[in-house]
Amino acid sequence: MLLVGVMAAPSSLHAQSQPTNDQNLITRLDCRRTFPTCALTLFDPALPNNVDKENVALSTNRGDLTTLAVERPRQPMRVLFVFDGPQPVRQAGGAGRFKDAVIDLLSWYTSNSNPELLNENQWAAAMIARDAPDDLVSLVDWQQGNYGGFMNVITSNMESLPNGGPPTSAFFEPVQKAVNLFPDGNITNILILFSDGFEIQSSGASANLIQAALKKNVHVYTVLHFAGGGNRAASDMQALAAATGGQFIENAERAQLATLWQALTNEQQPLVATFTMPTNNPTKLTVNLELPSNRRLTETTDFPAIDVPPLRIAGVSVNGQNGERVTIGAEEMNLQIALDVTVDGGGDVSNRIKGVEYRFGDERFLDTEEPFTSHTISLQDSNLRDVPRALDIFVTDQYTNNVIRFTPININRELPPTPTPEPTATATPLPEPTATPAVEEEETPVEVAVVVPAESNPVPATPDAETPAESFMARFIA
Repeated sequence: MLLVGVMAAPSSLHAQSQPTNDQNLITRLDCRRTFPTCALTLFDPALPNNVDKENVALSTNRGDLTTLAVERPRQPMRVLFVFDGPQPVRQAGGAGRFKDAVIDLLSWYTSNSNPELLNENQWAAAMIARDAPDDLVSLVDWQQGNYGGFMNVITSNMESLPNGGPPTSAFFEPVQKAVNLFPDGNITNILILFSDGFEIQSSGASANLIQAALKKNVHVYTVLHFAGGGNRAASDMQALAAATGGQFIENAERAQLATLWQALTNEQQPLVATFTMPTNNPTKLTVNLELPSNRRLTETTDFPAIDVPPLRIAGVSVNGQNGERVTIGAEEMNLQIALDVTVDGGGDVSNRIKGVEYRFGDERFLDTEEPFTSHTISLQDSNLRDVPRALDIFVTDQYTNNVIRFTPININRELPPTPTPEPTATATPLPEPTATPAVEEEETPVEVAVVVPAESNPVPATPDAETPAESFMARFIA
């Protein structure tokens, strides 16, 4: 049987676990939104708060990069607490210890440097019966900060449930039910499992569960609570955390829960380092984090083709080496092509790719170091066809009789066919992510949902009716 508490947060982000667990340190590279400045998002559960740009060294396979700034912006996030019971509650002194541990965890959050993690959130709790055919949800109002009353409801419902015999199925199955409560979307979802890990027939993390968690962007953090399954339980819980981008915590003591708090803070406020787009077409990007604790994190990844915002080209002119107009039938010569180009969002960048340097600014030029022949260029009845793409297909200008194409090193895909745009066409901006509005503590009571076995509170089935899980998440993750 599982008890589940949900927090719908207004802010956090996509993240993964420690690189030592084969998880990614680099979680996102975005050069489109603020081109030519790139934003590199980094995550590790143990990142301290006092990381600045002097701690972040960036390099490519073609040279070092300069870190412009390091920030920790708040991003959308949802948190789901799962308590595996009722065995921990029924042990000698278990109910009191269980309540104290969780109340300590909740109060620990609000006493630290980022109380908004709780103060701006909605909370709920649910009981998921492992063998029940349906999950029935009833909601209970709960005023923010009333941790004792909240936990009294939780433990009272847990103590009223029957034992139901030995736990013959893996705890991954009810965790799957908890994962299913999350809606689809790109927001980071955090599932924190408190469990004794005691299982008789557990063979490791289910591949279906892991796939479902990854599909819904759920990172599972596991806390070994009142250990009953020995080394095997710890191994199963550790494997589940590592496979989903979470972290395993050995016990629910306050010192260990501080580690969980730091991990949640890093999930909600990841490290974002900014740098200018490289000018030499790299294929590898490496980040080195020198942390104040003398810990070092390193990761190298492929440098992707960067899809920059579409450019608006107002005009094009081609001049010969001595300023003469290029004509059909011209002999081989170096060309100077001047483009009137603007980049949505502004910015100025220069790059040199296979002998071509381009600059985006008030006056921009493309200089070809390689000569072109009359068989390559025809400028009669010129008609602009496409626009530059950084680190992909560089420039394709469509003319009546031919195509002038400048290509970078390591081209990796063909330019898809596009309709002829108007020269003054503007780019469609990438939509900004929307964060969940903050909840005012004084005006909005928080509701607690308790899921009980179907037999204790039957509800007639209705065709095409909203399921309890859908109703539950609609109330708290809308």
